[in-house]
Amino acid sequence: MKLLNKTSEKFVFELMSEEKELLSKIFGLYPMLDRDKIELSKTIKDEQICQSKKILSDAFKEFQDSNKRFISELFEKSDNFKPSEDYEYYTLELDGEQIERLLQILNDIRVGMWQKLGCPDLENRKDFIRSAEDVFAVYIMDICEYFEYYLLKALGY
Repeated sequence: MKLLNKTSEKFVFELMSEEKELLSKIFGLYPMLDRDKIELSKTIKDEQICQSKKILSDAFKEFQDSNKRFISELFEKSDNFKPSEDYEYYTLELDGEQIERLLQILNDIRVGMWQKLGCPDLENRKDFIRSAEDVFAVYIMDICEYFEYYLLKALGY
């Protein structure tokens, strides 16, 4: 993935067809964060906290549903992806708001995988990788990081 062109309104990226396919599969994992595990307080357990948690959970579900529609529109119902003649490369046109949403979605997947692993210290991978599922989670996190890097770099971070 590389940035081809940047204007004040649009960012144009080039992706290999394999990157486009990978991005599509990664977004198929969304959402990863469990809205029912939101904890507002570890010590207070009164009715008001329960009510607030329900409101937050409902808002989070609405946000996730909106992001799912965004992903669907991006990959299935838009002209954002344009193939080269041989379909070896695609251009992806995004505005700043779309990049922000993609970053949020990628981060949700990345953090969700990290939670699935038990929130380990990622510096010592040999200490927490115990199965093929763990290896899969780590690779998904790395792939999300790859795309996040190029999106953030395009934004100037």
